[in-house]
Amino acid sequence: MKKIILVLVAVFLVTSLCAISLREKNDRSVRFVKNYDKVVIFPFTNSDKHNDVFIRMRTRISNILRDYGFEVAKKHVVEYYLQKNGIDINDKLTISDIAHMGKQMGASHVLIGKIGQVRANKRFKFSALIGGGIVLYGTVGASVALIDVETQRIVFENYAKHTSKKQFLGGFQDKRYVIHEAARDLAGILFNDFTRP
Repeated sequence: MKKIILVLVAVFLVTSLCAISLREKNDRSVRFVKNYDKVVIFPFTNSDKHNDVFIRMRTRISNILRDYGFEVAKKHVVEYYLQKNGIDINDKLTISDIAHMGKQMGASHVLIGKIGQVRANKRFKFSALIGGGIVLYGTVGASVALIDVETQRIVFENYAKHTSKKQFLGGFQDKRYVIHEAARDLAGILFNDFTRP
């Protein structure tokens, strides 16, 4: 009889703990949805000259913002809006202009940026030559700013520059490869100190 009572008590305790854990999990998901916001990523200034760099940076940044619980507007939706309204991102736009456009697109925040330095170098090093290859360096510099649509204020901004290095063994290698690698890495570096506003 004691064994049966002990088993029943154990089952009761396990069931209670599972119910509490499930309730806490549901509470967390409700809080997460409540804080859910939408971000529009506008093409960066100079992205028309370095579209391949922007695409790699945008993909990485989108993933980072999603990890923080943001919904990110689809790239083709943003492009359609800009094209339809005849907006050139390289024109001088005020923060108020950008916030207004973000509001029209149903966003809580707009991310803008500028691609600065984009450079690739090929260097022959003795150690690389022994291995039968060359070393390529790709450098990308960029700045980003996250604007709160409601307050029309910048809530996060950063600038960084990053160089990636790759050794290739023989044959022709496209310098853009290391530039693309630098762009992806740079996107992560720009958001190293990011905290959700």
